[in-house]
Amino acid sequence: MKITKNKKKRIDPRYFLSETTHRDLDENQDPKSLTRQALELLENGVLFVSNIAAYKNSDDVGRIQQEIDALQELNPQQAIEQATEFLKSAVPVAQSSANQPLQVALHALQKEVQESQAVYARLQQMEINDENSRTDALEAAYNLAVRQEKRYKNVQDRSTRLRSGH
Repeated sequence: MKITKNKKKRIDPRYFLSETTHRDLDENQDPKSLTRQALELLENGVLFVSNIAAYKNSDDVGRIQQEIDALQELNPQQAIEQATEFLKSAVPVAQSSANQPLQVALHALQKEVQESQAVYARLQQMEINDENSRTDALEAAYNLAVRQEKRYKNVQDRSTRLRSGH
């Protein structure tokens, strides 16, 4: 019996790299995937201020400063920029899609990003030793934390209702 080599043509490995890259991009543009990502951003909050909001009525300047330092370590400006970039890529998909849960989630995320930017700016401008400045900034952080929680629950509820057709 004669032994022959299998003479199949070799496929260029760059093809696979290109193919998987485009497939990943296509999967990321799926309305359901984008909705899930938007809900994750809303659930966690673009700007995590719950810890600072807890000190709304506190005069403990040292502890408030610690919480602001902890917030800075989370790099809030980068989180806001990433959420903005996500919106830029997801909004065209939502506009060309009939996926209402995605549209609802992105609308809420747009509000979230705008409010987060405003509150972060107030926290940066806050004079920690000035009671009025501190109170105003902490009140804004508290209000954002409350709105974040309500917004996430509302979007989640509306998305569920829209998916079930009610």
